[in-house]
Amino acid sequence: MIFLPTLALCLFLNPISPVDSVWKTAVREGFSGGAIVVSGKKTLLLEVNTTSQGRSFQIQKNGAFPICSVTKAMTAEVVLALAKDSKLGLDQKIGTALPWLPSFAQSITIRQLLTHTSGLRNMDLALGNSASGVGNIYLSVDPNLKPLQSRILKIIGDKLVAVPGEKYDYNNADFLVLQAVIESVTKQPFERVLRDKILGPAKMKHTGLSSWGPGTIQMLDCYAVQDGKEVAQAPFNMGIYGGAAGVVSTPQDLCQWLKFTLNSPSGQSLLNSGSQFGGFQGFGGYAYRSKAISKRLGSNREESVFERPGAVNAYSLQVSFLPERQIGVAVFSNREGIQIGSVFEGKGLAVDLLVAACSSTPSSQSK
Repeated sequence: MIFLPTLALCLFLNPISPVDSVWKTAVREGFSGGAIVVSGKKTLLLEVNTTSQGRSFQIQKNGAFPICSVTKAMTAEVVLALAKDSKLGLDQKIGTALPWLPSFAQSITIRQLLTHTSGLRNMDLALGNSASGVGNIYLSVDPNLKPLQSRILKIIGDKLVAVPGEKYDYNNADFLVLQAVIESVTKQPFERVLRDKILGPAKMKHTGLSSWGPGTIQMLDCYAVQDGKEVAQAPFNMGIYGGAAGVVSTPQDLCQWLKFTLNSPSGQSLLNSGSQFGGFQGFGGYAYRSKAISKRLGSNREESVFERPGAVNAYSLQVSFLPERQIGVAVFSNREGIQIGSVFEGKGLAVDLLVAACSSTPSSQSK
């Protein structure tokens, strides 16, 4: 009889998966943050490992962090669910829901807001820039900006900067206006509708809209690098972002959202919302066709991709979906300078995890 060493026997009986292998390599190389991989309704990876001053820390999977502009995908998902319920139409003019908007904005459609083609003045320019280059609007705690209607009117100014539908301009203001539309047609606060349409059905128990003022929610610290040293960053007023980038979640809840989006009608509408405008613009994210993943797998097949990156302060998050394969990946970091990557870039941890997930679940590959 042959006796295998205990470690060798364990490895033989429980070989490390391709997804686990990619994650462990990233941690060894100093990655600070977390990664989530789902296939259909199955979780392939849910891990968090942060570093500070060269030390590594495991943190709770229910530790809060801002999901940044991934909020836009959730807001778009709510809009699509309301459209399915005939509460609104994607080609509806927003003036019908928001009669308080100035006349120049009345004819913008919900679809144009979803695809950043509204022609509204960019939110970044509303109050000029700080010395660091960050828009002053994002640093403001002015109580006059707290009411959503007042904030929108201040941000959009007194005229359009482009004809609606003709020019793409990534603009947080578009999704604040969508938040106002949602509240108008439902007669409910945005967070309540978000909970009814997404958070509740997805069983996301620790996710919500950030309240007004910096430091109102205890979140995972984030670090910038200054003179070769990590420096903890002061919190922003996350409440200013609202439906554009104001949602705070946890790794566990984000995992639940990936599964929900892959398996719900509103989620499928979101993931397949690519338009011809620019060849990549979807609702609340980037929806396009790509060969980047299939080439890594030895094929040359073009397939659907939906991606939504986000960044606030020194936080960054990348969510990538392969709808035809029923695979979703989220990678986040709390350190400035960490390269997450994307399918669009064709490189990075996000792509490595997607490839590993495809290798781990061959049945998920579309024919």
